[in-house]
Amino acid sequence: MSKNLCVLEEDLFGSSVGMYRDTLNFNIYNVQQTQSNEACQPIPSYPGLSERFVDAEKMGKMKPMFGEGECAICFEKIEEHDEERTCPNEICALRYHGKCILKSIETKALCPYCKTGLVGIGKSSS
Repeated sequence: MSKNLCVLEEDLFGSSVGMYRDTLNFNIYNVQQTQSNEACQPIPSYPGLSERFVDAEKMGKMKPMFGEGECAICFEKIEEHDEERTCPNEICALRYHGKCILKSIETKALCPYCKTGLVGIGKSSS
């Protein structure tokens, strides 16, 4: 996961928590001053992490333990003469031997790791 994504997520989450806290404090103050909840603002839902961040975090934890330049299915080295395919999901971007991924997508046209649809991956990239 990129450092920029982490910093952005931290900033967004921090400002969302700040707004949530400010609303609660405003409401508490109003109730203490007026002994009524009529002037209270609606409490926003508690902030969560963005879907993009959560997906990137999942991919970081799901990243398989095999070497650079190896097929994500058979774990063999992808040689220069081998036909190669790559997962279209930029976060995943795993590489496969053409024959391995073609065999895999016969049953389900999804990346075995991130579950991105692999429509058109069977076509030659050359």
